[in-house]
Amino acid sequence: MSSQPKHIVHSYDEELAEVRRQVGTMGELVATQLEKLMDAVVREDSAVAFGITKREAWVNQLEVEADTQIFVLLAKRCPVAGDLRLVMAASKIVTHLERAGDEVAKAANVLLEQFQCESGSIPADSRDAILETGRRAYGVLREAIGAFTATDFALARRLIGSRGSSHSELEGSMRRIMESVAVGPKPLNDAVNLILILKVLDRLNDLAVEIAKDVLFLAEEPAAAPG
Repeated sequence: MSSQPKHIVHSYDEELAEVRRQVGTMGELVATQLEKLMDAVVREDSAVAFGITKREAWVNQLEVEADTQIFVLLAKRCPVAGDLRLVMAASKIVTHLERAGDEVAKAANVLLEQFQCESGSIPADSRDAILETGRRAYGVLREAIGAFTATDFALARRLIGSRGSSHSELEGSMRRIMESVAVGPKPLNDAVNLILILKVLDRLNDLAVEIAKDVLFLAEEPAAAPG
């Protein structure tokens, strides 16, 4: 039985690689947005926070481009087996990254609102909690993206297994913020804004874990199928 012409196979491999590359590019942008959010928190800089909200359109554009590439590849190549799993996982990850981008932009908007509050700043204890949660989310998100681009199943399993501890840490941070409202001068609106930001950052952890599950889908592990 004759094989496909080499130039056709080569082109197909390039198209699959392009899908993987586009997912990686989108992930890098979302991670950069999160990094800038932490910078806005540290510097209490409205201009940096506003820039995040404007660049959300870039994330949405990358989603459109990636979805288009995936649709064309499915229609033209009809991938099967491992190639089909790759395309399906990529499609799911693109959706997760778009949601992550939305969450970062949402946090930036809350931050802008906080800067306009009566206090106009973030108390040091709350800032530390936000930075700790944000840096954890940044690390997990970058690792999840790396697990996909490098097809690193061991890393994906580790990310999924480590999720529980971050939930308890978040609950502790939110409890301390609410306690500071009860015993100190911190306005309730400030506390609400800070907790909203923490919750957004925690959702980024959840989305990173979903990406890790999609990576394991490539290994045909039923419990980790996209969804």
